[in-house]
Amino acid sequence: LSGIYNAHNFRRGHFEAPPYDKGSVRSVYHVREAEVAKLMQLQEPLDVFLSHDWPRGVANCGHCDRQGLLKRKPFFRKEVNEDSLGSPAGAHLLQELKPKRWFSAHLHVKFEAKVFHCAPCRPDTLAARGPGRPAPGASSTDFLALDKCLPGRQFLQILDLPPGEGAGPGAPALEYDPEWLAVLRSYHHLMSASRGPVQLPPEALGRQGPKPEDVEWVRENFGQLEVPANFVVTAPPHGAGDAGRGRAPGLAPNPQTTELLRRLGLPYNLG
Repeated sequence: LSGIYNAHNFRRGHFEAPPYDKGSVRSVYHVREAEVAKLMQLQEPLDVFLSHDWPRGVANCGHCDRQGLLKRKPFFRKEVNEDSLGSPAGAHLLQELKPKRWFSAHLHVKFEAKVFHCAPCRPDTLAARGPGRPAPGASSTDFLALDKCLPGRQFLQILDLPPGEGAGPGAPALEYDPEWLAVLRSYHHLMSASRGPVQLPPEALGRQGPKPEDVEWVRENFGQLEVPANFVVTAPPHGAGDAGRGRAPGLAPNPQTTELLRRLGLPYNLG
């Protein structure tokens, strides 16, 4: 889940495009409800979930060093006490998807927590789970955030994760997930460039999962799941010569995205 939560822009479309103004250069990295809705359709078990923002309430989940966090970051105290630190959308996803591990960044401090999936709580926060003893055998999510990459800071931690089911004996390779590909086909129409609020259809607000016909389409038509090594520079890097100096760069479609949409049989609707 890329970006950070901002209530003002959460239900808007992805209206931002170069050249950015002072507002859109910030709002472009705000999470949108449509992206959360697509992730909410995942049904299969998840080992790892990545987000930039912390899920709201993780610092108040009861199974973490809350006081240690406030000692290192005393200016978080007001938000932690008010339970406004982090993303409510992230909290909802964590409760629904229940990944084994959740990794975040953004707040520039190392912080660990264990979130147990046994106590009822509001969908927009993990705080209501409280410090009580979890039920025997309750599933949980291990949360980890790391610090900024600077000398003397806790920005690196090595974890050994077992290979997934069906992993072959060869070298590890990145692969597309068939379920996620089917979700992309089923919910491609949610993409909007509207500056105003976007009303999501009823089928996108629950956890129905991808449409069966899209699951079958991916199985029959997508082909090789290994992600191709087709990474290329899509726009001139900053400071590369004098070309365009003083002018904002135009929109540069990513050829990887274009190719993925072609393989999924989907139109390009990203701007």
